[in-house]
Amino acid sequence: MAIVHVSFKSSSKAPPAAAHAQYIAREGQYQQRGGVELVESGNMPEFAQADPHAFWVAADAHERANGRTYTELQIALPRELNPTQREELAREATRELLGDRFAYTMAVHTPLAKDNIEQPHMHLMFSERAVDASTRGLAEDRFFKRNGAKKDPAWNDRNKPDEVREKWVEMMNGAMQKAGIELRVDARSWAEQGREDLAALVEEKTLRGDGPEALERLAHIAEQRQMRAELPAPHLDQAAAVQDLEKRAEQEVVRIEQRRDAEVSILDKLIEKARELAVEVKERTTEFARNVVDRVESFFGAGKQENLPFTAS
Repeated sequence: MAIVHVSFKSSSKAPPAAAHAQYIAREGQYQQRGGVELVESGNMPEFAQADPHAFWVAADAHERANGRTYTELQIALPRELNPTQREELAREATRELLGDRFAYTMAVHTPLAKDNIEQPHMHLMFSERAVDASTRGLAEDRFFKRNGAKKDPAWNDRNKPDEVREKWVEMMNGAMQKAGIELRVDARSWAEQGREDLAALVEEKTLRGDGPEALERLAHIAEQRQMRAELPAPHLDQAAAVQDLEKRAEQEVVRIEQRRDAEVSILDKLIEKARELAVEVKERTTEFARNVVDRVESFFGAGKQENLPFTAS
């Protein structure tokens, strides 16, 4: 049975964005887990277009300490759709919710729920920093700085979850209609629809631990616990980030030293040229002064000879 389940999640470096991206994509140490049906990344800035994972590594390294490295939407997909149909729906949701402005990694998972039926859902992990013509070409360190790619404040709007939920329900109903499925879902709760009897029943089943909402919730809780258990120790990720920063710092030091050496070389040449000019000026000044003295002496010397007093012998 199709259910409406849309949850928001954000993270400030715990767990690290890079590790979470690997988890939902079933890459790295998580590649043996399986249960992944589709993985896609998009809207990446130029520095991560060839390797989307590099974007999340950079987010961990350069996002400020208390900043969100990523925001994630976890959305239940209708069981009634086949794999091709739900993959198409997941792609549509990604386009509609993010457009071409936010870097993302999206995955569709199909774990078995407690009723031994697949419980398909999607993870849409994205950065709130806008990627546009002015930021797409920024270096990774600049991209995450305050004067780099700005975070879109719309994701902090208190009404954003309801807006996303309503848009998702519209897309889900459209996908089921396209697939010839008569079932439709409503973004409103049973209580909001005035169905207090069903609201009480759902609440009772949820608290008791059965029913589709409870099964979905428990499946997500189990997956999150498993992910946290398999994540590397935080200090190891921090150590790796520190090593990466140290490497970048060393590269920057080398670049600065090379630039300094080049500037020193130019300065040395200018100083040497100035010394040569000083010597030349001194020589010319000395020669000029000598010529003046010679001319003066010559002039006054000749005058003394001409004005000698006449004496008779």
